[in-house]
Amino acid sequence: MTDEPNNGGTPSRKGLYAKTAKYFGEALDVLVNEMRKGDNSNARIAAARTIVNKVLPDLKATELTGAEGEAMKVLVTIQTKPDGQNTGDQVS
Repeated sequence: MTDEPNNGGTPSRKGLYAKTAKYFGEALDVLVNEMRKGDNSNARIAAARTIVNKVLPDLKATELTGAEGEAMKVLVTIQTKPDGQNTGDQVS
């Protein structure tokens, strides 16, 4: 990626990062200050959420099921020979 605008005339991701990175410390200070001393709870919550979302990625639970929502069967093959050949032993 270059710092030059792409075909659509918008700056590249690298170019935007270079231009905005220098303000990161100040922006973080503003968010922390708003989180701690903001005038209303909505602003404090939004500031706190912004900080948390940058530190802790969105965690989504994924439920895995078998066909038609049934329980999944897991089959594990155990390899015991040092030459890498599969012994065929299976545990479910």
